[in-house]
Amino acid sequence: MCFANDLHRELDEIMKDAYNKIIKERANIIHDLVRIYSSIGSESKIKEDMGKVKVQINEIIKKKDKLLDLSIKGHVSDEEFAKRNRQFNLQIEGLEVRLANFEEEEEKNKDFAKTVETLRKMIASELDFAAGFDNTIIDTLLDRIEVYKTGDKKIVNLKVFFKVINGEMKYTVTRGKYASVCSGEYI
Repeated sequence: MCFANDLHRELDEIMKDAYNKIIKERANIIHDLVRIYSSIGSESKIKEDMGKVKVQINEIIKKKDKLLDLSIKGHVSDEEFAKRNRQFNLQIEGLEVRLANFEEEEEKNKDFAKTVETLRKMIASELDFAAGFDNTIIDTLLDRIEVYKTGDKKIVNLKVFFKVINGEMKYTVTRGKYASVCSGEYI
């Protein structure tokens, strides 16, 4: 006699085997998805841009120092010194605002990287069917199963058809005294 638990276990084993054959490179799929999502947050070259802004600030500071030297030596009037110094200060303030924006964006990217890692774990978890398949997954993947008799009452052959691939996968199920076992694809 066949029990519902045995049928469910057999179907789970068949689905796990088929799933592993359909999606042979699960780790590559996860890696590719994470790479795609990661590239969304890291397309800008924030660190490089931050470095450029810092260099510009340092160059302006050097110009301010040179202007001060010229003022001290009397080569530049006090009015000219004040005017140019004010311009340099405004440029530095503008660059510091840009730098703060880059730092904020960099912080967001760090948060995004954490989100991507969480996403990677979720994808891996969704693609792990060690505890069996949910009925919705089976409904999504499975088209039909055809059962064929053999000469032995304890053995049946199955042809499993999936919606996601052309052709069939063949299995043999051997029923023992207490449980049934799926013995894999037959030819």
